[in-house]
Amino acid sequence: RAIFAEAGKFAAGHRAAKAFREAGDKYSIIQAEGIKSNDNTISGLGASRDVVKWAYNVSPNEVSDVFSLDDKYIVVLLASIKKEGLTPLAEVRAEIEAEVKKEKKAELLKAKLKGQSDLSAIASSSGATIQSAAGMTLTNNFIDGVGQESGVVAKAIMLNEGELSQPVTGKNGVFVIKVTAKNEPAKLTDLRAQQRNLHTAAESRVDFSLNEAIRNSADIKDERYKFY
Repeated sequence: RAIFAEAGKFAAGHRAAKAFREAGDKYSIIQAEGIKSNDNTISGLGASRDVVKWAYNVSPNEVSDVFSLDDKYIVVLLASIKKEGLTPLAEVRAEIEAEVKKEKKAELLKAKLKGQSDLSAIASSSGATIQSAAGMTLTNNFIDGVGQESGVVAKAIMLNEGELSQPVTGKNGVFVIKVTAKNEPAKLTDLRAQQRNLHTAAESRVDFSLNEAIRNSADIKDERYKFY
């Protein structure tokens, strides 16, 4: 009750956005972005449907009353509303600059490594370490310690055993790949069973695909957030 009373006092005494921000430094602040109208949870808060509904019914810089969640009391400031459509350049400039810098660094590193044929020397000259990865297939493009790298995995699968690749730009860096072993999959002996499996999988997607096609062809405005 004492914590709820303190939260209520904070909400009542800091209705202006500036006052909220200045006083909020004394408390645990969670910033959430990209909240959609039908979301039921907010990162860092858990189940918080009432907070989402409130956010979609007020204007920027408004401060909420106290929300009681599972194990916490919170007061919310709606900082801004992003309109539908293309995001203004100013709002994504930092992200774009980061991606451009990442691409330029990758180009420079690829140029530096091009033509080298010794994996140990490549690792030494670039300040990297040699790591091993196993079990890569066209349906499994996750590399332990790296993340999802579909392009890198596809390149590795195309190489012959013992072959060294040219530098490959991935999502998480620049890679040079050397294939140490390739395990050929077992040949299918029962093609009819495989055909049945593919047919069943295709049938299971029909209802979903049909609903998606209807939804995409219709002019629908989702306003469920006003009622649920």
